[in-house]
Amino acid sequence: MAFVSTGSPGQRDRRTVAHAVALAVFIPLLAAAGRLPDRIGRRPLLLAGSVCTVVLIPLSFWVAHGRTLGAAPGAQLIYPVPEFCIAVPLAAWLPEMVPTRLRVTATALGFNVPFAPFSGTATVIATALVGRPGRLYSVCLYLGGLAAISFAGLLRGLQEAAQGDSPAAVSPEPLPGTASAPPVPQEGWPVPTPTTPDPGAHAPYATVEEYVRVWTDRIWQERGVGLIRECYAPEVVVHGALGTVTGVEPVVHGTLQRITAFPDRIGGAEDIIWEARGADAFLSSHRSLHTGSHRGHSAYGPPTGRPFAFRGIAHCLVRDGWFVEEWLVRDEYELVRSLGLDPAQVAAGIAAHGGAACPTVQEPGGDLLAAGVSGGRPAAHKAECELVLTQFHELWNQCLLDRTERFFAPDVRCHTTRFRTLQGRDQYRDEVISLLGCLPDAQVTVLDLAAHTAADRGTRVAAVWRLEGHYTGVPAYGPPTGQPVTVLGISHYLVRDGHITEEWRVYDELALLVQIEGQRQAG
Repeated sequence: MAFVSTGSPGQRDRRTVAHAVALAVFIPLLAAAGRLPDRIGRRPLLLAGSVCTVVLIPLSFWVAHGRTLGAAPGAQLIYPVPEFCIAVPLAAWLPEMVPTRLRVTATALGFNVPFAPFSGTATVIATALVGRPGRLYSVCLYLGGLAAISFAGLLRGLQEAAQGDSPAAVSPEPLPGTASAPPVPQEGWPVPTPTTPDPGAHAPYATVEEYVRVWTDRIWQERGVGLIRECYAPEVVVHGALGTVTGVEPVVHGTLQRITAFPDRIGGAEDIIWEARGADAFLSSHRSLHTGSHRGHSAYGPPTGRPFAFRGIAHCLVRDGWFVEEWLVRDEYELVRSLGLDPAQVAAGIAAHGGAACPTVQEPGGDLLAAGVSGGRPAAHKAECELVLTQFHELWNQCLLDRTERFFAPDVRCHTTRFRTLQGRDQYRDEVISLLGCLPDAQVTVLDLAAHTAADRGTRVAAVWRLEGHYTGVPAYGPPTGQPVTVLGISHYLVRDGHITEEWRVYDELALLVQIEGQRQAG
């Protein structure tokens, strides 16, 4: 700037116009710079900016040395390339380096302390260097040296799970085997759970929903099964209807077997209810509608060729871009029934081969509005979550089914097991009664909650729950055994105007049958 602004007043006026043209081109690029780091990561852009500073700044000065009207905008249009890679990613990265409660102070210090000695003296140093004959490129050496120092610091100090990084390079340490405990605040400092996670939690994707949908499609639809090892933590914990498994390899093996049995299966995402779990994590409750046909060998027998449709919900905790814990339920009863098989016979076969396990018992904290088994929750959607908790307590645990109207809209719809849809309060109430009639002493424990509001979908609440009781009631699953059984379920609720207007309830009746058949076989 100091170099090209020398000359007669007329030349300076023309060059000022040239600078304005260059800035008019540069400013709109800042909007694009805001989206790009969320897709490919901060680290690659900042490193690229450091390299571009070393390579392109000398070129910019060489063009400016032409002392023509076109030299000024030409030089200025080269300079924004490193600026594009540095300015916006740096502004986003600085706040992510420190805890939320310190961000304003730390970001201000982190920006202004280096700014004073370097940017504050830049024009003086540049003018002095340019003003000496034969020293034009001294400015390039000055800037190149600073860029080299920045490159080394970024390479060593900034670790980010960007697309293409190897799992070993970005694996979180320490890797939690379970995330049931809420974060412990430091003494004297309140640590509220943020309502949205930092972008690094779902990098390299721009949003939580994009993260979940893209990984799901890459693994299931594009058959990138091995990619599970790049997004599931090595010691991931998966809770299912028949127990808990630990480790990423069982997830890989189970996915391969599922695809073999149902190669044309499509798991269409119906909804993703997500919620932050601190700045570095989020909870995703992903409801899918599975359709396809039985074309391969499966755990249920040889291919039948018959079509199927059923729902499943994966309630997943993701931390620093890694799935670390998951609660998974599918309506396997409906799948088996669709294949033309007898669920009771299938359950008896599974039980005979040692599969008569039940869900692992987890205990939530005392205040589910503050924290569930997935960790601390943000202080949001309190009324909607209290509505869900209260209806479980009064309708299910206290059998006060005359209070259905307090919680549900008159035209409530409930999509439940065996691909059934119930309509209205009466049908909803009778469905609850039918399950409690089998397990008269049943009690429901809510394990986890997540809630989210979207402009096009309204406010939805996800609840992971466990039902425990003795099979002493009506013989809906064969002769009662009098033994305890446990059911793991997940429900998604749509809440409007203080009432639940729709519910999607998923639990595994086949797993319930397996427990009952195992009890019969044990005598």
